[in-house]
Formats: sequence, structure tokens, C-alpha cells
Amino acid sequence: MLGKTFQTILPIERLITKEIIEEDEFIGFFEGVASTPDVDLEGDKILPSVLVKNVDNLKGKPILLLHGRESNIGARPVGRIIDAWVEDNILKIKAGIYRTFSKIWDYIKKGILKALSIGGVVRQVKRDGDINIIEDAEIREVSLTPRGVNPSAKIIKILGKSYIVSDGFLKEITTTSHGESMIESTLLEKVDYSLDIVERSEWDGGEAAKRILDWAENDDKEIDREKASKLFLMVESDGKNRSDYSWPVGDIVDGRPVLVTSGIMTAIKYASGARGVQPPPEVKKALEKIVERMIREGFLPRDYIIPWKRSEKSLETCYPGIIDVKVVEELKERLEKLENYVLSKSIQIDSENLEKGIALNDELVSKNSISHRIEKTSMLVKLYREIYGEFSD
Repeated sequence: MLGKTFQTILPIERLITKEIIEEDEFIGFFEGVASTPDVDLEGDKILPSVLVKNVDNLKGKPILLLHGRESNIGARPVGRIIDAWVEDNILKIKAGIYRTFSKIWDYIKKGILKALSIGGVVRQVKRDGDINIIEDAEIREVSLTPRGVNPSAKIIKILGKSYIVSDGFLKEITTTSHGESMIESTLLEKVDYSLDIVERSEWDGGEAAKRILDWAENDDKEIDREKASKLFLMVESDGKNRSDYSWPVGDIVDGRPVLVTSGIMTAIKYASGARGVQPPPEVKKALEKIVERMIREGFLPRDYIIPWKRSEKSLETCYPGIIDVKVVEELKERLEKLENYVLSKSIQIDSENLEKGIALNDELVSKNSISHRIEKTSMLVKLYREIYGEFSD
């Protein structure tokens, strides 16, 4: 085994973090356990001294996909190790995924790439029964892989730059322990679909979330998960902390929980990709179920189609309840008539000999005058230019 390359694979787990790292080259970051002194499923054991020895040299080392054996990407790094340290004989790393590999980042978030594998060269090894004790080795890279062989290793944090706190419900992605996928752990909770729906035009998700959690807080200042989860699409961890709740779609009105139309529509907007948000599939499924009820009860038109199921977007489906379709069509018709009128009048004016000056609507218009008053039709043309970017000189 001396001088030969080696890999040891470590499963990934993710927990919530508040840390934000500004690096334009990265699309997202994760922290994880790169190696432990435990015996893995292949019978290899790396001594803690080997892990300590490699710490300083790991910074800047590449993150690969499947040790460079993936056919499309090959040996190209998909990310880079930013920091490394040993804690309780466990080697941990912080790494960033390059922005050009957004698909890899998606796989990490979905839990498809849920393990780490260290690769390098073994310098010294001792055989102890069925166990290979690695006494000296150089770790040259860390790879992302779907499967792990070291049950005690895990990724502990994942940070997505595109996930921000906005309207009270966007935050960093989390998962639970024991190698569960992100889809399984950023779970759709018990949003209560049977609650009354209240129609409201405005929405402040942050304030709504605060009211909900205040209402759900017990005498011991702990959040009652069963109560709070009625109005959130997602609940992380044990639900005892305020930061465990995200994607609110309701509020507390007169001391009782209700679903709110504007909150639901705001959630739909972000679930459709606003501000680069990529929601878990469970969020979309929950919103689809709520939308079905809103259509049945007349809060949405019967022909409303949720954005991610549309082939093309239209005014009436993008903003239901805000824009009356008939009014929009009538307004468009009137604007077309006005546009034709403005164009015809403009042509008529241009055909006149304005150098001599003519009277229009009791105002003198002179082509040679620098500071003349603009005739009403010309003003409309100017407005059209500003609004539509058309009719340029």
C-alpha cells in the first residue's frame, strides 16, 4: 500500500449556520468532516497525527468530483478548500464550490452528493489484523461522492449565498444527522390547510413570522412546534427555536391563526425563482395544495396556473386578484387607439412648415425656437418614449 493513492469516503450532514462568506467565485460553501481516526468500512484507520500533519497543507487544495473519475468533468476541480482544522482528533474543512459548477451545488443541496472522500498518497502503513493503520500520508484532495463508508463522519454546515432572509422566510439550508438528504430534512411540516383564508393585499413576512412565534411561545419561552408549524411551510430541527421556522404563509388575526392570501402569493413568487431562490420540492407541493383550495373557494380564478406549471406567463395569471383581466384588455385597446392618434398627429405636425411658425391649439410652435412650449400631442409622444422606449428621434 506504500506510495499508492488512497481514498476514504465520509458521509455528509448539514446544519444551519448564520455565517456569510463573500466570495464572488463561489456559488456556495460547506463545512464538513474530511477524516476521522475511526476504522472505515474498507478497514483503513488514519492516525490522528496524520490528520494534524495535513492541516496546514490542505488550504487551497482542490475539491474534486469522484476523485476526477467522472467522465464529463474529469480531474477539473469543482471547488477549493478554504480552511482546515483538527478538532477532537477529527479533521474538518471549509470549502467553496465554484460558480461555474452550479449543477454540482444543486446535487449537494438535494443530498445526492452527500459524502466526502479524501484522496492522496500513503507514505507509511502498518497492518494490524484486518486493519490498515495509516501512519503517514499526504492528503492531496477531497472529493464529493454520493456514498460514504465512515459512519462517524459528516458534513456539519452548508451555506448558500443565494439564500437570504427576505420577507421573513428565506434562510440557509439545513438537514438533520445520520446522512439524511437535504430533501428529507428541510421538511415540509404541518402547515394547516384547513385554516381560514383571509384576503389581504399587503404582506410583511418578517412581522407575520414574529406574531406567529409570539403566539406559539409557551410560559417557558419555548416555541410550541405544533402551534407554530400550522402557518409555516418548513420547520427545521426540533422546532424549539425561532430560527427553525421558515416560509410563513399565514398570520395571527384576533388571536387565531389564519392563512393569508398575500403571504401565499409572496411564497409562490419566491418559489418560482425570484431573487435566485431554489426552494425544496416540498415547498412547491404545499403551495400547489393551497392554491387548489384558493381556486375552489374563489380566491383565485379557475384558470389560474401556478407559475412553475405554466408554459408561458401572462398578466392575468401572474397577478391574480391584483389586475382585472377585462380592465387590462380594455386599457390595452384604449392605449392602441391613443397611440395611433398620437402617431397620426405627429406625422401631420412634421409635414407642416414649422419654420414660419403655425398656431396649434392657440399656442405658437416654432421649429427654430429652442425654448418653445411643447404642443400637447408632442408631449404624449414624449410620454410614450419614456414608458415604452419607442418613437425615438
